[in-house]
Amino acid sequence: MAKNLYETLTGAPKPRKRWTPLRIVRCFLLVYLLYFAVGALLPFTLHPGVSAAVQGRFDPAAFRGSDSTDRAALVLDNQDALGLRLQMIAGAEESIILTSFDIRDCESARDIFAALLAASERGVEVRILWDGMSGMLHGRAPVFRALGERDNVEIRFYNEPNFLLPWTFNGRMHDKYLIVDGSLMVLGGRNTFDLFLGDYVPDSQKSHDNDVLVCNTAPTLEHSVIGQVEGYFEKVWDQPDTRPALERPPRCAPPLWRPPPESCGRGPPTPSLRRDWTMRP
Repeated sequence: MAKNLYETLTGAPKPRKRWTPLRIVRCFLLVYLLYFAVGALLPFTLHPGVSAAVQGRFDPAAFRGSDSTDRAALVLDNQDALGLRLQMIAGAEESIILTSFDIRDCESARDIFAALLAASERGVEVRILWDGMSGMLHGRAPVFRALGERDNVEIRFYNEPNFLLPWTFNGRMHDKYLIVDGSLMVLGGRNTFDLFLGDYVPDSQKSHDNDVLVCNTAPTLEHSVIGQVEGYFEKVWDQPDTRPALERPPRCAPPLWRPPPESCGRGPPTPSLRRDWTMRP
């Protein structure tokens, strides 16, 4: 058998490579990175089509019908968007549903969570559904735990990322809506922090998304879109991938409440609203 090039040039047999700890670690990382890339991307390259049965049930004329009991208004201003949310929460009597892709510990979020805390003290049931990626990055702040520790408040993360299951990193939830007592709903493109709500940042830094305020004028949800959104929320809320955010305390848990110096002693916010958002039929 012909000698290989190494033996021809050196006159000695080629040494065998040894599996040193460093080499094992490098191979493991290479295999893991390949697994992570394939697992994170491949499941989302092919999207399921819409079945004929679903298309048959969809009637565009239903969106132009006259039997709806809803009334709607656009919310275009960031300060109006914050004031509306605070006003809705302050008037809640039975239940509050808050769903958001991104929530951060900032002034507008603290305004909202202070109002939610006050509502929970009135006996209102509060449920918060939060995207798992955003929750993993921002959801361990003391202000969120202070609210989530209450008996009638529950915060859940949707599809919290798992480094052993790379496909969980791309399965994000972009829903953003607030429902109060099954009669008022605001939904749109605004996340729950200062770039989207209030006047806490310069106008040049704001994200000028829009919301739609929906008011159901009937005593039931039979002909209201709010009932459909609530049904969708319950399906996502009960999914196996949606899990309680505070079922286990974080390591080295910080104090439950740590207000910034400028807000010491501040109670639930009562901002001056630019508009009375009371809806009339």
